[in-house]
Amino acid sequence: MEFLTDYGAYADVPFDLLLQRMRAKHPGMFADHDVVAGSGSLADEAPARASTV
Repeated sequence: MEFLTDYGAYADVPFDLLLQRMRAKHPGMFADHDVVAGSGSLADEAPARASTV
C-alpha cells in the first residue's frame, strides 16, 4: 500500500473525513447518505458477486 496524501495524526479514527472521502471515491457504495448498499457483510455478499463476474 502506498499513502499518497498525508492527512496528519489523529487521536482517533477521523470517521467524518473517512466517510467523506469514501463517498467521493465510491459513490455507489452508499444507498443514501448514511446507509451502506447491500447487507454490510462482505462474507455474505461474496458468493453473489462471484456469480456475476
